[in-house]
Order: sequence, then C-alpha cells, then structure tokens
Amino acid sequence: MIERLAESCAPDETRVWLYSRYRLLNGARPIDLIHDGQADDVLTVIESLDAATYS
Repeated sequence: MIERLAESCAPDETRVWLYSRYRLLNGARPIDLIHDGQADDVLTVIESLDAATYS
C-alpha cells in the first residue's frame, strides 16, 4: 500500500499524507486505520485519488 502511494507522491509527501486527517476517511488518519486493520479503507481512498488524477 505504501508503495502504491509512493508512486504518486514524494517520500516527504507520503509521510504527511499518512499522518494527516482526511474527510474521505471520516476524519481519521491513514496511519491509524492501517494499524487498526482497516488498510482496505485506506487503499480505496488511494485508488480513488489515483483515478481522479488520471481522469
């Protein structure tokens, strides 16, 4: 998953993304969801962001 995010972000941007809160994740931080076993939710958001970037 981190590799997927790193494909479209620089390493420092990836770190910021993981530790920031997002409305698409109901205000949660991606890193917390990953640690709580909800990595699929984070991956869904990453994929939707990728789709928006390339459409």
